Amino acid sequence: MRIARIVVGTASLLYLLASSSTPEHYLLALSGDRQTGTSGQLLPEPIVARLTDEAGNGVMGQSIVFDTRMGGALIDSSGIESTRLVMRTNAWGDATVAVRLAPDADTNRMVIRVSSTGAATPATFSFRGVPGSSQTADSTDKFSRKDL
Repeated sequence: MRIARIVVGTASLLYLLASSSTPEHYLLALSGDRQTGTSGQLLPEPIVARLTDEAGNGVMGQSIVFDTRMGGALIDSSGIESTRLVMRTNAWGDATVAVRLAPDADTNRMVIRVSSTGAATPATFSFRGVPGSSQTADSTDKFSRKDL
């Protein structure tokens, strides 16, 4: 609840301005969306979701739920892997996780849905996995056959 003061000449009036009991938050896919990586491996960059208030300021200390769809795993800062992680936002309203793509090259798409209580809509990250390349020895390799 906010108080507004209106001054007219020498008289002033105080008004109580009602606000919603739950402030509206916005969840953004800040960075790491639409990456391509090798199936079964970590993506090159972590993903970052940002929770902001109505004025665009980061909201600290709120829970953000990262939930995978269609394979892969999420990894928190302590190395725990799961298909669903709950992370707390930092001082800027950011929550960050690393992503390991599904090992099966046939499961080449991964979607992560990010949500938070009070956020108007969830954010979505999507990725593509490509089969890994097999290494073959040739004369340009550091340890080629002729060195053995």
